[in-house]
Amino acid sequence: NKLQVKPFIKNLLQPGVPPDADLVMTTGFEMPNNVCNECGSEMTAWFTPKHTGYHTFHIEADDNAALWIEDAFELMLWDTLDTEDRMDNHHARAVATVPGWTSSRQWSKYSEQESRPIALTAGKQYALKAIATETGGGDNLAVGVTLPSGDSLAPIPVEFEGHTWLHTVISGSGRTTES
Repeated sequence: NKLQVKPFIKNLLQPGVPPDADLVMTTGFEMPNNVCNECGSEMTAWFTPKHTGYHTFHIEADDNAALWIEDAFELMLWDTLDTEDRMDNHHARAVATVPGWTSSRQWSKYSEQESRPIALTAGKQYALKAIATETGGGDNLAVGVTLPSGDSLAPIPVEFEGHTWLHTVISGSGRTTES
């Protein structure tokens, strides 16, 4: 019985339901491996592109996962939705997903792991959120990006070549309320 991302999102969006653990990630957009079984993990951060242009995002995870990117205006609209609408809209707007499982840092097992190219503006902050579920065995979750230059940062580092790519990377894991 596989855990799906949607019930975990519903649990995360409930007021007063904190994750079992919170971590501030200091190196990049990647969860530690093997943190839980029968649970879900979430990572959020502000991504700041160094150059304007098309960026392609990648996600890897064990088991199912989804990645979203929002700008500040979209986040304000998000706050006007009730929990059920948030869950439905959140799931529908994922830019990349993992429909099964991947090994750690396995970026191309499924075509869905790669987003379409997304136009981003240098210096503007964009919210990234990645959610994954885990049924048993090993678990992992990470997000990478291919830059307009074609260079890849996988996983996305907090800092690289004098530029701060990520701000306030927070991750947590917790159990779903549904099985």
